[in-house]
Amino acid sequence: MSAASLSTVDDFVSACRQLCAEQRYPMVAMKAKSDLPHMSASVGRVDAAFEACTSPKFTTIMVVLLAAKAKHNALSDWKLFVSQVQAMVTVSDRTHILFVRDLFDLVVHEMTNLLRENGAPAAGIPVVDAAIRRVQPDLRLLTPIHADLCLLCLQCKNFKPVMEFLETDVQDLAVDENGKFDSLYFVLYFYYGGLIYCALKSFRRASLFFEAAITCPATVTSAVVIEAYKKFTLVSLMLDGDMPSLPSYTSACVSMSLQLSASIYIELGDLVKSFQVREFLLFVQRNELSFRKDENFGLVKQVQDSLYRRNILRLTKAFVTVSLTDVARRAALPDAQTAEKYLLDMMVRGEIFATLDQQSGVVRFHSNPELTNSSEVAEELGKRVRDSTETLALLTKLARQADVNPGYLRRKLDIAQNGSAPAGGYSDGLAEKDDVDFNMSL
Repeated sequence: MSAASLSTVDDFVSACRQLCAEQRYPMVAMKAKSDLPHMSASVGRVDAAFEACTSPKFTTIMVVLLAAKAKHNALSDWKLFVSQVQAMVTVSDRTHILFVRDLFDLVVHEMTNLLRENGAPAAGIPVVDAAIRRVQPDLRLLTPIHADLCLLCLQCKNFKPVMEFLETDVQDLAVDENGKFDSLYFVLYFYYGGLIYCALKSFRRASLFFEAAITCPATVTSAVVIEAYKKFTLVSLMLDGDMPSLPSYTSACVSMSLQLSASIYIELGDLVKSFQVREFLLFVQRNELSFRKDENFGLVKQVQDSLYRRNILRLTKAFVTVSLTDVARRAALPDAQTAEKYLLDMMVRGEIFATLDQQSGVVRFHSNPELTNSSEVAEELGKRVRDSTETLALLTKLARQADVNPGYLRRKLDIAQNGSAPAGGYSDGLAEKDDVDFNMSL
């Protein structure tokens, strides 16, 4: 490596130290943007410079040096990089981070990818948690690195560290120094959050998260949105026995493309809506490979279970007394023993009210002995309205940002003039998987 390239790091650090001493932090950020593409990624020089700058007053320098390692792929010693990120997060000053917020996020994203690739996601959880709290003045503020924490927790199936964030309803976005928020990480946060709630069997909450991911403003439907819609469909079929209706503010291109990208899920929904159990089972058998490839077969089996239960529930409205054999036949269950198992479980859960005479094999259905608690119903409805209102406010904010984004406007103009998106698709982060595995196993 030439002396000129070696001096790039030293010159940058020397100049920025002087700027930090004069508290001219915006100038440090400006110099970083101009020097970073040309900065040497020599591990020896960058690492030595980093060690000499581990102080809150040099926060911006630490962030830029780590970003240089990330951008120049000088990450052969990934454990060292993770320890440097941890040191930076521990001593950094929040007000200084805000001047290089996009580079700070880049460093955390890179660390997350390294930990995933090297099979050590658990090591990154406390680091990302601390990074979020360092830049987040309020739990209701969503940052791009929230998605990193969700992904690491999914990878090691340890959800407790992220639940405080997921359980706090988002009310605003942490934009970078240019007033922007990368919509990719908005989509990923809600997609990963939906996966976590599915794993925890909190399907109603999972449905809200998948819907938020799908309705993010876009000009091209991303791979993440397609996966979110497939799971959104299955969760809705499981909960309500019906296909989900996308809100009116869903991007038109997303609404149209999902009809093609998720066609087998739409067909599955039609069978569930019409209570066609036998046709449903045959359809699942024919498309099992596709469902398994999407890693949705477990959810499909839960939809099947809910279909059996809804068929039994329909019988309570048509019969007072019926034999277990008839229950099995009318609900398309394999046999009377399976029907008995479902009936007993539904009685325990309070889904139906019945008396089962096991000796004669007859079940007698009853009406609900207790009136519905209207106050609880009103509270639940009120919460859903609040959730929907907050989600709409966030999406509106993203839409406003998109409307003034030059790249977005150029693409809209190309579509209006040519009738299609420009070659290469939408490159603002949503059209590519960005090396993230979206088909997380539940």
